[in-house]
Parts: sequence; structure tokens; C-alpha cells
Amino acid sequence: MKLTPEQYELIEAYLNGQLSAADQKDLEHEIQANAELAAEMQTQRDLRVGLRTITIQNRVQAALKRYKERKSAENKPPVIPLNSQPKARSIDYRRWLTAASAVLILGFSTIWIWHQQEKRANSALLDNYMPDAAAFDTKNFPSALNQTSKNDLQKGLQSYRKGNYDEAIGQLRKLSPDRSTSSVVNYYLGLSHLSRGETNKAILYLEKASNSPQAQIRQKAIWYLAMAHLKSGNKAKAKPILERVRRDATNPFYKQANSLWDKLF
Repeated sequence: MKLTPEQYELIEAYLNGQLSAADQKDLEHEIQANAELAAEMQTQRDLRVGLRTITIQNRVQAALKRYKERKSAENKPPVIPLNSQPKARSIDYRRWLTAASAVLILGFSTIWIWHQQEKRANSALLDNYMPDAAAFDTKNFPSALNQTSKNDLQKGLQSYRKGNYDEAIGQLRKLSPDRSTSSVVNYYLGLSHLSRGETNKAILYLEKASNSPQAQIRQKAIWYLAMAHLKSGNKAKAKPILERVRRDATNPFYKQANSLWDKLF
């Protein structure tokens, strides 16, 4: 399906950081569902990188050209007193160094700004795949769980649902972990820390939950473990974990994993 002019304008505004938070989120949801729109977004990003690189190269070449022209002029018969020639050359050389330094600083600044924009764009993209407040109901807890443990665990999950992650973490840590509760507790501790942006702590708990004998917890924990590594900026760690999810058609995040894989790798 051919993209509309409005969609091209939205892509341009998105890459320029001109969309509101709500419009940005709407566009990112649309990108997930529209492969052609996602491909065009990536194409526009690549074009911008190429144009920035060409601009930097042109500026450096122009500075070198000016330097060579000055050097060529210096080799012509002198038209000024000989004793002032070294001073003139020194001034020209310093000017060239100043100009070249300015170009290089501008180039590195441009690359740094672009890198920050890409980082923010990737972070915004990953936000669409972050955990929401949907938690397990008590009926989905391990059958061996006694009622007291179920109640305590439910309190922690209620705090998680409300977005009170500090409170959820405190309540979940009070539980005495055993074989029937450790997977659920580790999973929700991981999600709570991930929702707070504490990726290193989230990874510790999600790694434990990803080894759970309960498939429902294990599969989701593997997905969010990949998200935690991506959020921390470690694509190398995230890649093989995300690969496990996108190869497992029974994983509830199978489609999301394949969609994200196409965008990142």
C-alpha cells in the first residue's frame, strides 16, 4: 500500500522531534502494524545519516582546499619584506588549524546530536513494548500457594497495577521465597524495576524468572529480559534472547519479537 502525503509528513515531523507525545505514540503504534511505514521510517533515518556524513566530508575538504590555496600563494615571489614572511606564514597556519578544528568540532557535534536523537527514537520505540500494569490474577498463581501467601502476593501485584512500583517492590521482597512463589516474585520484581528504569536490577530478577518451570512466567520473563538489555543499550546481549522469543511460536510475544527484530536488526 502506497504511503499517503500525510504519513510522509508525520515521519518528517517525528524525526525532527516536532510531534507531541500523544502523536508520537500514535505513530509508533501505527509503525508496529504497518511494515511499509516502518521501512520508510528506517529509510528516512538512513538518508539523514548519509546526508550528515556527506556534509561533514565536504566541509573538511573545503578547509583543506583553502589551506592548499594559501600554501600555493606563499610559494609565489614575495611581495612583502622577507623578515615579515615567517610571521605571515605562522598566522595563516594558525588560521587553517582554527578553521579545521571548527569543522571537526562541528562534525563531531553533529554526529553526537544525531546519535542522541537516534537513542531517544529507539527508547521511544522500546517504550511501546514495555510491560503494562496487567498482572496475573490469583487464579493463575501456582496451585501449591497457600491463601496467606496468595493474599500477600496479591497486595504486591495490586501496587504494581497502580504503578506504585516502590511499594510493589517493598511488598514483594517481604515474601519468603519458596519453589512455589519465587518465579512469580522474581518476575514482578523484574517488571517493577524495569518500569522504574532500573535495568540492571531488572535483569537480575528476570534472569531468574526466565528459568522458571512455569511456561507462562518463563516465556514472558525471557521477552522482558531482552527488553531490559535493549533499554540498557546492550544490543549484543539482547539479540540472542530476542532470537529465542521470535523462534518460539508459542511465546505470547512472538509477533512483537519479530516486529521489533525487523526494526532493530
